[in-house]
Amino acid sequence: MTSTLYTLLCEYGGGSYLSQTHASDQHSALMNWARGFGPDGISSGVSSEIAKSAFEVRDGNEEDITPVDGLVGVWCWTTVVANELALLTIVRSS
Repeated sequence: MTSTLYTLLCEYGGGSYLSQTHASDQHSALMNWARGFGPDGISSGVSSEIAKSAFEVRDGNEEDITPVDGLVGVWCWTTVVANELALLTIVRSS
C-alpha cells in the first residue's frame, strides 16, 4: 500500500488550522487527522466533538467526503459543532 502526503486545512470558529499526514487515500487521511486533532485555539471539548464527527464518516461513502468540482486531488468535509460550521479541506500533496 502506497502512502501519500495529504495537507488538511480546518476552518472553525474564525481560525484556520493546518496539518499534514501520510495516508493511502483521502478517507484514511481524515481518520489520521481526527486521531491527532486538537489544535491550539480550539477547546479540547470542541476539538474532540469535531474528531468524533469525523470518525462517523463511512469509508467509501461519497456523500461524506466530497470531491471539489474542477480540481484534482482535493476534497472537503464539513460538520457542525457548537452551532458553528467546521470545514476541512483535504489536499493530496504528493
